[in-house]
Formats: sequence, structure tokens, C-alpha cells
Amino acid sequence: MAIRTVSYLKSRFTTGSKPTQEDFFDLIDTCFSDNIIQNIQIDNDTGHMIVTFVDQTIIDVGNARGVGIASASIDSSGHLIITRTDSTIVDAGLVKGADGSNLKIEGMLEESSQLPASPPSSTGGYLIPNGEGVIELWVWLVSEEEWANIGAFAVGSNVGEIFSEPNDFFDI
Repeated sequence: MAIRTVSYLKSRFTTGSKPTQEDFFDLIDTCFSDNIIQNIQIDNDTGHMIVTFVDQTIIDVGNARGVGIASASIDSSGHLIITRTDSTIVDAGLVKGADGSNLKIEGMLEESSQLPASPPSSTGGYLIPNGEGVIELWVWLVSEEEWANIGAFAVGSNVGEIFSEPNDFFDI
């Protein structure tokens, strides 16, 4: 962390550059060393931090908001594709299964620790009560080879009557 000249700081914060944490420390130390900053603002359109010095030198520090998500979609293979605000693209993997698959409710358990080490069938799931009137649906994720809580729903007081048969089938 050092006091730097305005020209040095400008060279570190040019379009397309990637200032380091040390560069930001230098910027802050320099700016507050001799009360040389006139104004700091965030451009609402770009999210960039704009620093104006008393000598009217202006530095665009870059994106002050960090990297966010610009868009997300599911491609034709069922993969979640995330485009970040820095234009990088992330394939988050398979998130969509076959349409119209049946889910076999294997039964109800008292807690998730009772889930078997592997599923009785590739389309099997379990219901687990989680609080008063709330049931969680746990299914086996084949691609991850683990159980996942895919959601909860509220039910009436007759939960045992609704799901009394362990081999009931429900379309999801």
C-alpha cells in the first residue's frame, strides 16, 4: 500500500485492465492521503466507480458492483447456461430431466438421515415431514449420485391418509 501519482493510478485502471487488490489499496491510500478527491460516484448505467480528483482528473475504476448474472437459460441438452455480466459463460450442468417421467413415492421417513445409501429405483423418492403441515420431497439425482430436497409443500392434517400406499405414482 503506497501513495501513487495520479498518472500511475490511471495506468492501472484502463479499459480492459484487471486492477489487483493492491492497486485498489494504493488508490484508496492515495486518495485519502492529502484530501485530493473531489468526488466518487457510481455510474448507474455501467456500475463503474468514477473518481474525480481536485485537479479535475477523472479515473473510471471499473465495475464497482462485482460480477452478476446477465442471463440464464436451459439449452436443448437440458443444461443451465449462465451468462455473467463480465460476458463469461458458465455451463452449470444438467438441470432438466425427461418430460413426463413418473416419480415413485417409496414411502415416508421421519428425517433425511434415514434415506437409503442408494435409491430403490432410479425414479424413487421419499416424503419427509419438516414442520407442521409441511412435507419435503426428496429424490435421487442420478447425475450427482445423491439425494436432494427438490421442494416442500403444505398439506392438510390427513397426511397419512393422502400417502398411505408406498407404491403410489405421481406425475411431476
